[in-house]
Amino acid sequence: VAVTNINRQLMATVKTIGQVKVEVLKERLLEINPNAEVVSMQVVYSPETAGSFKLESYDFIIDAIDSLSNKVHLIRLASQMPGVFFSSMGAALKIDPSCIRVDEFWKVKGCP
Repeated sequence: VAVTNINRQLMATVKTIGQVKVEVLKERLLEINPNAEVVSMQVVYSPETAGSFKLESYDFIIDAIDSLSNKVHLIRLASQMPGVFFSSMGAALKIDPSCIRVDEFWKVKGCP
């Protein structure tokens, strides 16, 4: 977790800076719902690592990838999967939550 995550990531606090992000997020999600089954993997998603993710078995797929080529690859695959897919775009260094918009991916015009 980096200090720049604090403005936009649920698990990011001053206490979590320097900790492994996927483990901190898993812990936070289980605090919210102890019955949730959270699969956390400390692996950078890319076309080369895509096979290690069992996307077809997930109820939810959440994309928070910074690398555009890896993000596009995941979006293409995840949009064909049966689970619900969320993709986060353009949140770095933003602090006004009223600017957050939720819409279908295909209606996105840009990454503000």
